[in-house]
Amino acid sequence: GIVFRQSVKTTIVTSLGAALGLLIVYLSAHFIPKQELGCSRNLLYQAVIGTQFVLIGMQSTLYVFIPRYAVHDKRRHLLLSLGLIIPFILTGLLSVLYFLFKAQIIASYQAQDTLLLTKYFAWLPLYTLLWSLITLLEQYLSAQMKVAISTFVREIVLRIFNIILILLYANTQINFNQFIIWGVCVHIIPVIIMFIIAAKTEGFGLSLNFKLISKGEYKSIFDFAFFHLFLNITISLLTYIDAVMLGALDRSGLQAVAVYFIAQSIISIYIIPFRSLAAASTPAINKAYHEENTHEVHDLFTRSSLNTLIVTICMAVLIICNLQNAVLILGDNYSAVKPVVMILMIGRTFDMMTGLNNEVISISKYYRVNFYISVVLVVIIIILNALLIPHWGIYGAAWGSSFALFLFNLGKWLFLKNKMQLQPFSINTLKVISAGIMATLAGCFLPYLFNPIVDTIIRSIVILTIYGIAILYINPSKDLKEYLLSVKKNKRLF
Repeated sequence: GIVFRQSVKTTIVTSLGAALGLLIVYLSAHFIPKQELGCSRNLLYQAVIGTQFVLIGMQSTLYVFIPRYAVHDKRRHLLLSLGLIIPFILTGLLSVLYFLFKAQIIASYQAQDTLLLTKYFAWLPLYTLLWSLITLLEQYLSAQMKVAISTFVREIVLRIFNIILILLYANTQINFNQFIIWGVCVHIIPVIIMFIIAAKTEGFGLSLNFKLISKGEYKSIFDFAFFHLFLNITISLLTYIDAVMLGALDRSGLQAVAVYFIAQSIISIYIIPFRSLAAASTPAINKAYHEENTHEVHDLFTRSSLNTLIVTICMAVLIICNLQNAVLILGDNYSAVKPVVMILMIGRTFDMMTGLNNEVISISKYYRVNFYISVVLVVIIIILNALLIPHWGIYGAAWGSSFALFLFNLGKWLFLKNKMQLQPFSINTLKVISAGIMATLAGCFLPYLFNPIVDTIIRSIVILTIYGIAILYINPSKDLKEYLLSVKKNKRLF
């Protein structure tokens, strides 16, 4: 019940954030030139990847180790302090290397983009540091079962400020230089808010008494952090390396990154339910695993996988049937978005269908396996992008990313099935897919209405109605049934 309610809360917050995200996409496509938009996105993708290098796995370590210590255990304070100090130290050290290789980094991009890249080169270290602090504090709050509120800060508050900046730029109140600088500095706000929220949680505190943790515990912690450093780096590369390589290898350079950003924004909406349920379920699975409650681990994994699938299929149908409307709204300059989204959805759909495999492996004694699988796949995706992007541009990047995600999750699914007997698929999987096929047929054969926005609303209502009726009829999830009965009884969503 806690997991399901947290999932609902987080999904609602993230959905509101997605609506703001769509507004950001629309405003960006209409008011920011392609090259400038590609420049701002490229800087963001590099910062997100760089975040994993300066955190060295401490966000995953906090998430798993904090619940192991009692609320008043001072070791919590030391662990959190280490997590907050390490990003500052490593950002400074890695920045030295970053500036030493400035000429080589700039030269790897297309000639038409070098002026823009040079101008904002120095802002990446600060951007990376701020993202690392946001990530760290968000993981700490998630470990405290404060998923919804941390998601609200990142998905709602931060995006509202980004919308304000775009509107200021669109109305020429600020220039592009100010837009980039303020866009980086605005990330200070969620850091402050999250820190204040974290400070109010039970057991929060800071300490530099390094003797609180024994040598054996330090070894265990840093061993865990070391492997999750490389795991988080590889997962980050799997997510963003295609966009970063696209800016360097595609002939149109940063303009291609702008188109890819739009496609990835649509995909980010697609994965909202998965992210919400994963964030809400993982603390419970982590607790059950360390209590050696095998039955509860299996139960949580199976139910969360099915609940995720129900919403994933619904989202897939909505997006597929409304992609043409998205292109009409964005304009002809972004017509390539439709096929790119379709390609990216292949890998993401299989990723979500296989359930919380990454989360379960990460908290288990087999956590090193995630690292080994991830390293192999990062190598594969880099090779694929290097081969495909020069010839097929954004389509090559999309196919490389999708294929890598498919292999990544295939490997984890087979591993969990053999080692822990965890299986996300059942007869209910086929039932949910069948409901999705029915809704897709209805959405695709509905005649186009006179306006893309009106058409999207009507088409979506038809899809949701048919899919909802089908799901209620086949009744695949007891959690969904119990939740609906609870809403009916209590007259509230959660």
